[in-house]
Amino acid sequence: MNSGKLIARTLVRNMTPVRTYKAPSAYRPPTLNDLPVPQGDFFMQHAARERKYNAYLAAGVLIFATTLFVVKESKIINFNWSPPDTYE
Repeated sequence: MNSGKLIARTLVRNMTPVRTYKAPSAYRPPTLNDLPVPQGDFFMQHAARERKYNAYLAAGVLIFATTLFVVKESKIINFNWSPPDTYE
C-alpha cells in the first residue's frame, strides 16, 4: 500500500501545472487586418453558387416526387386519401 502512495506522490510531484502557458516572445495579437482580402466579383460567384444550389433543390424535389409516385403505385404504403370501400 505504501508503494502505491509513493508512486502517486512521485508522479504528482513531477507533473507540471496545467496553466503554465507563456506566449512566445514574438507574439502579436491577431487583428482584422490579418484576414484575407476578398477577390473577384461577389455577384458572379453568388449567382454561380445559387445556380448550383437550385439544381440540387430541383433534383431533390424530382427524386422525392418520383419516390412518392413509385411507392403509391406499388401500394407499399396506403396514404388513406379516401375512405375505404368497405367498413369491415
